[in-house]
Amino acid sequence: MECARTWLSIGVGLVSLSASSCAGLLCIACDGYLGIQGSVFRARAGAPSTLTIDKPASDSRTDPIAGCEIALEPRAPEKRQDAETVKRLTRHGTSGPDGQFKFGGTAKPGNYDVTVSVLCPGLGSVQRVFRHDHQQPHRLVALIATGT
Repeated sequence: MECARTWLSIGVGLVSLSASSCAGLLCIACDGYLGIQGSVFRARAGAPSTLTIDKPASDSRTDPIAGCEIALEPRAPEKRQDAETVKRLTRHGTSGPDGQFKFGGTAKPGNYDVTVSVLCPGLGSVQRVFRHDHQQPHRLVALIATGT
C-alpha cells in the first residue's frame, strides 16, 4: 500500500510539473501583435494631411515621400504614462524610397486605442488615434500636405 501511495505522489507531482510547464506556453500564446504597414505620399495641392487606416485612401497617390518618421504608440495621447514607458512601448519606423514602411511587434492582447504619428521633416505631419482590434498589421496610407 505504501508503494502505491509513493507512485501516486510521483504521478501527481509529474502532472503538476507538466501543467505548470504548459502554463508558460499558454501565456506566450496570449501575447498580441500591434503593427502597421503602408505608404506615405504627398497630398495634392490644397488638400489637408490625412491618415487612412484599414480602408482605401480617397486620393490618388503618385508622389511617395522617403524618410518620414512613423511612430506607433499603444495608447491615446491623453492616456500617456511617464516618458520612460512611452519610449519603451512606442514602435518606430521610417518610410523607404518608395514611401513604404512596415513594422510592429508583440503587444498586449485586446482592443484598445493606439496613436500613429507620421512626421516628414521639412514637409509636414499628421497624427491619428484609432481602435486596435486585430492581430494582423493595420494598413495605413498617409497623405502629407506641405506645411502641416
